[in-house]
Amino acid sequence: IAEAQGVSGGAVGNLQALVDNKAQAAFLHSDVYQYNAMSDPTYNRFQTLVALYPEPIHVLALKQSRMTKTVTEPGRVYGTNTKQVPDNFNSLSEIDGHRVGAAGGGWVTVRVLKGAPNARFVPTEYPGGGDAIRALDSGEAAAVVFVGAAPLPNLERLDRSKYKLLPIGEAIAGSLGNQYRTAMVNYPGMTNGPVKTLAPLAVIMTRKYSTPEKVNSQRHFRDCIYKQLPAL
Repeated sequence: IAEAQGVSGGAVGNLQALVDNKAQAAFLHSDVYQYNAMSDPTYNRFQTLVALYPEPIHVLALKQSRMTKTVTEPGRVYGTNTKQVPDNFNSLSEIDGHRVGAAGGGWVTVRVLKGAPNARFVPTEYPGGGDAIRALDSGEAAAVVFVGAAPLPNLERLDRSKYKLLPIGEAIAGSLGNQYRTAMVNYPGMTNGPVKTLAPLAVIMTRKYSTPEKVNSQRHFRDCIYKQLPAL
């Protein structure tokens, strides 16, 4: 229904459709709602009707990083020398001063991750997922973030000899409290075994209705979802 009414889709667009009363329910990942509710108390008029499954955060980087950093080392004769060397990192927590890009709902997730005290990356928004990957390929971004149930189709299509998936890293993950669940992702060729990450929940949000007709409609919808869970 929301798509038929011209809603852009994705977690951010779906939530906005709910806010604008263009939809009576919205499918999104939980951190998109939490991020908005923390700064705007009017979001308390919404509630979770159904909590479904974890949607892992995928942090994508190049196996051969295009990022560089300055190092200082003793000179051969006297003093010290500085030079640029590749800045290779093995987790999001290690990215220091470089851009980490995302689009749509993933952009909200990046801003939540940036709120961790030890997050030192530079969050950067892109118009779409393809734009984010192009920024990664060109060396504009050190990593890009996608959120969704694994395996993500757009990552499945990538050249696995070129890309790798990074863990979040305890320096960031350990300070986010109960905003996320821990999760594992495994893409053979892009990971060397399961990679530890975080995951918001896929949820269906609705307004808090009080009329019997609306409440019964919500109850029937939720019961139908639960009945069909094995098939889903």
